[in-house]
Amino acid sequence: MPSHYDQEQLMQMLMIMNPEMAQMMQLLNGMNGAAAEEPAKPRRKSAYQRRYKAAFKKIQSRYKLKSGRWKKGGFRAAVREAHKMARRGGKK
Repeated sequence: MPSHYDQEQLMQMLMIMNPEMAQMMQLLNGMNGAAAEEPAKPRRKSAYQRRYKAAFKKIQSRYKLKSGRWKKGGFRAAVREAHKMARRGGKK
């Protein structure tokens, strides 16, 4: 089947060959079209998430080797320390 057919032509050929399948495909295309029209709005990060991200970036170098790999238990320790720093920080 040549690739130069557009979607409408393909649907017409499908309706001729298999009417039941064509109805299902139309329903599926309708669902996909509705989702594509409304782009999802990105979720806003909380203040805690922003503080945690900044704290983690600040301290991660302490727990890494010169090669850039994590030290043994380093990632876990960095996560704990970043959470501790994030809880302390912020407006009160």
